[in-house]
Amino acid sequence: MSILQRFQSWPEFAVMMLLSSALFAEDGADFKYKVLSDDRFDGQKLIAADFSYSVIAAASFDKAILRKAMIKYAVASDAKFTGADLQGALLRYSVMTDARFTGADCRRADFSYSLLADADFTGADLRGAIFTHASLGGRFDASTTYDNATKFPEGFDPVAAGLTLRE
Repeated sequence: MSILQRFQSWPEFAVMMLLSSALFAEDGADFKYKVLSDDRFDGQKLIAADFSYSVIAAASFDKAILRKAMIKYAVASDAKFTGADLQGALLRYSVMTDARFTGADCRRADFSYSLLADADFTGADLRGAIFTHASLGGRFDASTTYDNATKFPEGFDPVAAGLTLRE
């Protein structure tokens, strides 16, 4: 019996293949042009993984290691990056609505030209992050940190937003 015959239909097989790619993710994994809806990548090591041009809907990356990951030109709604390691990740030109970066390590992450509507950055480490030409809106608090290397969009005042300067 072939692997395709084990499934009832071609769509069922395709869904299982997509799920298996999420279950066995690894460094440099390729998720370009994928539709990830309610997928769970919690705690996974996804260093330099490529999620460019993907649709990420309600996917969870809680405590995932996404260092140097590429999430460029992606559309992400209600994605969860709580406690994730996004050091050096490229999130440029993405639309991220209601994304949660609570407690995430976003040091040196590049959010340039992205739309971050209602994003939650409470407790996130934004030292060295780049938000040049981004539309940055959402929640911050005193536990959200930044440094002098952090590049905010023109007109964004980190002090007024409640962020804490930490060198």
